[in-house]
Amino acid sequence: MAGTRGIVIAQIVRALQREFGPEGWQRILAGLDPEERRLVEGSILFTTRYPLALHMKLLDLPRQLYGGTRPQIAREIGRRVAEDSIHRVFRMFLRLGNPGFIVSRGPLIWKSYFDWGDLRIVANEPRSMRIALTSDEPTSTAFCESVCGWAEQAVTMSGGRNAWARETACQSRGAPACLIETTWD
Repeated sequence: MAGTRGIVIAQIVRALQREFGPEGWQRILAGLDPEERRLVEGSILFTTRYPLALHMKLLDLPRQLYGGTRPQIAREIGRRVAEDSIHRVFRMFLRLGNPGFIVSRGPLIWKSYFDWGDLRIVANEPRSMRIALTSDEPTSTAFCESVCGWAEQAVTMSGGRNAWARETACQSRGAPACLIETTWD
């Protein structure tokens, strides 16, 4: 079974609780099945692998519940996860004035979080980078949107200004790979 490290699940849960407060978090929990709910209401172990389906659902549910008023919610969650993970785990990849450095470490960061899929750099320019994510596992547009948010926040934390990431192709819409382009000033 494809999985995500518990630290990512914990970061998403914290981001959702901060974004939506106790009442909003309860609405999200109500959309989980009993086993998924048990996993996120208990102690989330950072090094344990959690089902990929849970990860996707934690990103998809807020979009379903709040997407009308918060269409960029998955991107916002990705930014929060990046901020948390870079401060906690990947600080050594943070080089102020060199935003491309942390983004170029994407494949290493990916492998530390996920036991599925392959993330690779397909273009690396002075003020932009393109990554490709391929997987046999199902992803969602909300997941890819969260990756865009993660990339934007990583670039911003490295000193890049006006960071913007966009998905130009997505496996969930039939493309052979998810392609994400990040640019900055």
